[in-house]
Amino acid sequence: MCLVRKICLDKETDHCYTETELQVMDMTEKISILGVELKDYSMEDAARVIEEYLNNDVLNTMCLVTKEMLVYAGENPEYRECLEAMDIHVVADSDIFSAAGITGEERLKKADDRQLWKLFIDTVVKEHKSCFLLVQTADDLEKFRETLQEKFPDLVIAGAYAAEDAGDEPEVIVNEINGILPDVIFSTLDQPFQELFLHEQRAKMGARVWFGFGPMGSGGRFGEENWLARLIGKTVFHRKVQQYNHMVKDEEEYEEALAEEAAEELPAKEDGEAGAEK
Repeated sequence: MCLVRKICLDKETDHCYTETELQVMDMTEKISILGVELKDYSMEDAARVIEEYLNNDVLNTMCLVTKEMLVYAGENPEYRECLEAMDIHVVADSDIFSAAGITGEERLKKADDRQLWKLFIDTVVKEHKSCFLLVQTADDLEKFRETLQEKFPDLVIAGAYAAEDAGDEPEVIVNEINGILPDVIFSTLDQPFQELFLHEQRAKMGARVWFGFGPMGSGGRFGEENWLARLIGKTVFHRKVQQYNHMVKDEEEYEEALAEEAAEELPAKEDGEAGAEK
């Protein structure tokens, strides 16, 4: 039974929105990094929408966004489309906010302290919703399960599956999920497979919310990440952002120059036409 009234249909994605979602979306700040548009919800607005996501009858999507994902999305249009289609983007690194020119201490803390995804899991636990763990390998499955049970001992884990067992048959993964019909899918699939799989199979999965964490260990989420890898990732990200911003600035200056040139030519053209008429 649908517990939340849907009032709008996005014809491009075939997705219904609730009145609360539309109200929050109007107030949601959109930030752009490397040409990728992200929807940044405040904690208060996210809490309102999460409550509805957990009680409606369509699959809503959330994912942690890392610097590596943005770099890849900036270079791959198909992946960028999949990433931008997420309902809520959970920025997992304050460097991303900083690159967008956001310097407010509260916003940076929200990212570094993982406040939003912790809020989501706390809400899942409070409302006694069931979850399904979707991981890449069997080893990942045990690590993920142990970590979640340690941090959230009352979390109801109704099922789990390692995607490597499905081979090249994504429908096997979908069948495993639909055999359980969980409220929430927690995914730690590799990228870009995670976002591409979700984009293609979203309409087929019987759950209320998909939350993509990304691969185990990435971004310091569910495993240790080498400090050198973090440093290299940060350096690459900032270099890519600088290059992209310079490119955008050059294009804007070129467009302005063309506009000025056209404006200067217009009076001369009009004078020439007037002279011809005489």
